[in-house]
Amino acid sequence: MITNRKHDITNIRSTKRPAEFRKLLKRFPKRPVIISEGDSWFAYPTRFFGGIKRSNVIDHIERARRFNLLRLERNGDEAMSMITGSQQHTLSRFLKEFSDRLDILLFSGGGNDLVGPWDLELFLNQKLPGMSWHECIRHDRFDRKLAMIKLGYLELLDIQQEYWHQGVIITHGYDWPIPSDKGGEFFLGLIKTKPWIKPHMDDKGVTNPDDQKAIAKFILDSFNTMLAEVAVNSNGHLVHVETLGTLDPAKDWLNEIHATSKGYKKIADKFMVEINKRV
Repeated sequence: MITNRKHDITNIRSTKRPAEFRKLLKRFPKRPVIISEGDSWFAYPTRFFGGIKRSNVIDHIERARRFNLLRLERNGDEAMSMITGSQQHTLSRFLKEFSDRLDILLFSGGGNDLVGPWDLELFLNQKLPGMSWHECIRHDRFDRKLAMIKLGYLELLDIQQEYWHQGVIITHGYDWPIPSDKGGEFFLGLIKTKPWIKPHMDDKGVTNPDDQKAIAKFILDSFNTMLAEVAVNSNGHLVHVETLGTLDPAKDWLNEIHATSKGYKKIADKFMVEINKRV
């Protein structure tokens, strides 16, 4: 983590500051070099003041080995926003600048595109008597959004090929969420958020817990199938870490869509298997 001593980078493994990252590359030329870009699975903040406890996947990865790690991830980011506009330009610039040193790009994106605000409700029909959970899904809209996310990943591969020819992108497909009333809590509970999935399902009349779980599972299964297909056709440039079924439903979920620290450690361990193959 970042040291408080302005010019001492001896103990730094990761940074959000490009200038400091450049210093790391000079100070530790033999360390593996990684850039991470993504959403809250890479950036989820600690519930505690001071940020001591590791609370997301990248927190655990940075402690697994000594890396030169530039962290670009932000909570709430969608895959489409990371691969378009200013964020795309920033990522492209860094891939080009560090192309001769960079080993791996870690990427987490797509979850917020599917269950984020103003998205999930668009994929649901109003449930009427006799309707199955499968009939509660607006498949035309869902398929279209999934196709958009796929195009985003293909765009990411285009960026990689243009600026970082021999690079490897490692990504994942989250895990099956359990719709519930539990939202996020930050700073010892002083700040709370609403849950992300269940309220939209309830509003559409999909109130049966089994139906809610089935719809959530369908969404994640479909996303992972798409992601695996992109990986297979990427000539090894995109690696899809299979994370479905990793988290214990009873112990490893902090809230509706985020894992506990121990849960994220399990996900990070799977990333580390792929990272260690390549560095």
